[in-house]
Amino acid sequence: MGRTTLAITRPTTAALSSSVRWQGKYDLAVPLLREVLDAQERKLGPTHPLVLANKSNLAGLYLELGDNQRALALWDGAFDAFAKLEANHPTLLQLKSNSAVMMIAAGKYRQAELSLLDLVPMAEERLGDDHPLTLTIKNNLAHALHMQGNSRR
Repeated sequence: MGRTTLAITRPTTAALSSSVRWQGKYDLAVPLLREVLDAQERKLGPTHPLVLANKSNLAGLYLELGDNQRALALWDGAFDAFAKLEANHPTLLQLKSNSAVMMIAAGKYRQAELSLLDLVPMAEERLGDDHPLTLTIKNNLAHALHMQGNSRR
């Protein structure tokens, strides 16, 4: 798909990217998701929540490919942009949690632990104790602790 693709096809391109990603066809998924992200940034601006969410999706894809540096850079950029919009927005909480997962993948367990310890009360306050994202953050914290040999905490 080229630059002349109608804007209405972007959701279809994003869905196609997601589909080929889950099939393990990363060589197809990366350029498709990159195309969607580039078009969204041009149309919506770099700090739109949809753009930031797709940056996080692309970062997750890079993580799956083992490109931790590129993944962290995208997540950090999305996190910084979203932090300027609203402190406890659910998407920001998700991005922070994703960033902590990247830290765990990079072996930065203590750094991930500290980040997740800050996130738990924010998620509980904003979303509630039993919200799926709150539970995911708690699970990520448990994983960071486990990786440090501290499973009892």
